[in-house]
Amino acid sequence: MRLLHTADWHLGRLFHNLSLLEDQRHVLNQLIAIIDRENVDAVLIAGDIYDRSVPPSAAVTLLDEVLHALCEVRKLPVIMISGNHDGAERLRFGARHLRQAGLHILSDLADFATPVTLSVGGVEVDVFGIPYADPEQVRSQFNVEARDFDAAHRYLVEQISEQRHATRPAY
Repeated sequence: MRLLHTADWHLGRLFHNLSLLEDQRHVLNQLIAIIDRENVDAVLIAGDIYDRSVPPSAAVTLLDEVLHALCEVRKLPVIMISGNHDGAERLRFGARHLRQAGLHILSDLADFATPVTLSVGGVEVDVFGIPYADPEQVRSQFNVEARDFDAAHRYLVEQISEQRHATRPAY
């Protein structure tokens, strides 16, 4: 199974008040060409899809175009995990419905230990995605002692390890 793991797209970013959107479009078109050339089976986007929690509409349109090219045209599963720049609640709008199209948006910390199971050519892999969570979020949501990011993520990874399918590989 070929997975393409990307992160930090920061769509909608400004550089000295100049939009980088056309440059981002160019890079994402190159990414799609790589996906085609390398026969990628699934795409992972690990955080910071947008550059801010309320992105400009042109950035939302660009993401929609890319996801359409991947999920609808190429029928590839895409797993998208919210980062600290993304508005997790906004990013996951429609997530339950979009799963049917192959888009898996992981942005609810309550679901961090529920994998997305990918199946390609008889091979199954569980993909776990931990959305951005600061220690305070982890501490209050799970009632655990987590004073720093290392402790918070150690707790989350331990919980995932306990939930993993015994024989299926996990990513």
